[in-house]
Amino acid sequence: MDTSLITDDIRELFTLTNDGSTWTLNVALITWLSPHQPTRRYTPVAQWDEAPSPVAVEEHIYKTAQNKTYFRVCKTCKLLHSVGHMHSKGACQSCAERYLGVVH
Repeated sequence: MDTSLITDDIRELFTLTNDGSTWTLNVALITWLSPHQPTRRYTPVAQWDEAPSPVAVEEHIYKTAQNKTYFRVCKTCKLLHSVGHMHSKGACQSCAERYLGVVH
């Protein structure tokens, strides 16, 4: 995967937390309560006993971005999106509206 696909919008879906003994990198899973009400639930994707280096965090973000459980590339716009922002396996919500006539 091209690292340029990991935009600031994608990075915003990650949080790094510390509970006093463990550092955890979490990724947001997006679900929809209604067509205009997304919610985020965070799930851990990496843990460290000590503060991770920025390089280690980036490596895990890159690795997670390749996992189709969390992210997919739209076949139309060629951009990486959270699975929660995909209309189908191959089309993001924006492209589904723009090119497939889908109304959310």
